[in-house]
This record gives sequence, structure tokens and C-alpha cells, in this order.
Amino acid sequence: MGVASSGLNAARAQRGHLNRGAPVFSLRRANTTNITRAFVHYLSFYGNTREAMTFYKICHGSGAKLTLQTFGEAHNGGHDGADRIIHARLSQGTMVLMASDTMPGMPFVVGNNVWITQECESVEEIERLFAAFSGGGQILMPLADQFWGAKFGMLVDKYGIN
Repeated sequence: MGVASSGLNAARAQRGHLNRGAPVFSLRRANTTNITRAFVHYLSFYGNTREAMTFYKICHGSGAKLTLQTFGEAHNGGHDGADRIIHARLSQGTMVLMASDTMPGMPFVVGNNVWITQECESVEEIERLFAAFSGGGQILMPLADQFWGAKFGMLVDKYGIN
């Protein structure tokens, strides 16, 4: 389970990109007055995020909106796997599905590639939830401000929930 904020929550894909199916916690600083608390499903793929998310968009029809950002775009090129997707967001109404590719060479296990992200309304909330969920678990990425404008962290809770 994870905590995140609305928006580029995923650019957290970016989350140092430790795709281990861990909970993700993130809070986007910009526009914090418009943040809505929510659980968001986040999928990880091994190089075929663009294909999968395009397929899901087609399945949802013309009302669905898909945005994609590559690692190269996020890091101004010069990055291994620059053509891989660092963040994808498919939305239709209140439904949101986010995804990203793993970095080349990163471990990828089907079944451990589903993340739950939790949207938070404040820094205090994200810090409280991150501390609570990490109790007895394993922090994979400490909660910290990230380049995409979010406060973000990753962990596996004490039950091993991805």
C-alpha cells in the first residue's frame, strides 16, 4: 500500500524505480488545495507499459485520457532506458490507473508488479501514514521530496503486501 497525491503521483514510477510491488507514499506539493484522498492502482511492466496502457485506453473508449512520460523526457535524455515509460496515467471520470516500466536489468516478477498508492491531503498525513505502515515492515525508499514535485516514499508493510 502506498500514499500519494493527485497528479504526477507516479512520476513516482520514478520512485527511484524500485519495482518490487511495494506500497508507495507520495504527496504532490503543487495545488495541495485540490488534492482528493484516494487509493490508486499502480502497475509495473518490463518495457511494455506504453503497449499495455494504450490497450487499456482502447478498452475504455474515447472518454479515457492517457498521458505518458519517458525516462528520457524526465531526465533530459542521456539515461539508460530513456525510451521506457517513467509514468503513465489513464483516467476516465474518477477512475485512475497508473503504470511505469522497470529500469533495464531491474528484477521483475509478474505478481509483484501491482502497487497500491494512497493519495494524501497534507504533509502531516503522509508522514503519519508512512510511519504507521512502515512499522514492522521494510522501507525501500525513505519518504522525501522528489524531482517531480512530490513527497514520496516506498515500503513493504509487515504483511508483505505489495
